[in-house]
Amino acid sequence: MTNACHCLKDEFNALCFFLALLVVFPHSSVASEASVESIEARVIQMLGEKATDVLSSDRLTNRQINAEFTNMFARMFDVESVGRYAMGPDWENLSPELRKEYLTLFKSYVSRNYGKRLRIYNGETLELVSVVPQCNDLSVVKTVLVRSGTAPAAKVDWVTKNRDGRVMIVDVVVDGISQSRTQREEVRAILRLNGGDIDALLNALRERT
Repeated sequence: MTNACHCLKDEFNALCFFLALLVVFPHSSVASEASVESIEARVIQMLGEKATDVLSSDRLTNRQINAEFTNMFARMFDVESVGRYAMGPDWENLSPELRKEYLTLFKSYVSRNYGKRLRIYNGETLELVSVVPQCNDLSVVKTVLVRSGTAPAAKVDWVTKNRDGRVMIVDVVVDGISQSRTQREEVRAILRLNGGDIDALLNALRERT
């Protein structure tokens, strides 16, 4: 596997680690009733509750759990916007067929690693701080990850977008680091190393699904 492929693997794993934080949200404390009642906060909480239900079930096989996480990612995350941003300007040059294949692989890879990471990380508490409206129907759900022991807390912001009443997650920002932006840099690096070859990127994603 090339260094670029390793970079892609590491970045997706990092993103999935932060997605895994959602599983503890149902046990979090909240800063205000207004925050709890916002649709954006409820979306984050709903995803955490669904992940908890899936992981606590003793009736699901690993294949079924992976399928559940794939469905959750497709429903709760703006897959097309996230994928398009990661691809960058090359998105405009893709045929409809290549766009569809790329987004399918992108979704499968992220959700599969999401499921794996959820089995590893637990014991933390994600506390809701506030929901801050932004321009262009964007909002930031501000949370703090309280770790056990002496590990310092981490600020985790969930960027959401309201699309005609449907709130979807478009980014996760941990201690000021945007996962979407970092992910874009990694995807663009793979394309640069392969002379802009889209097939090389698709193969890198395909190897990890």
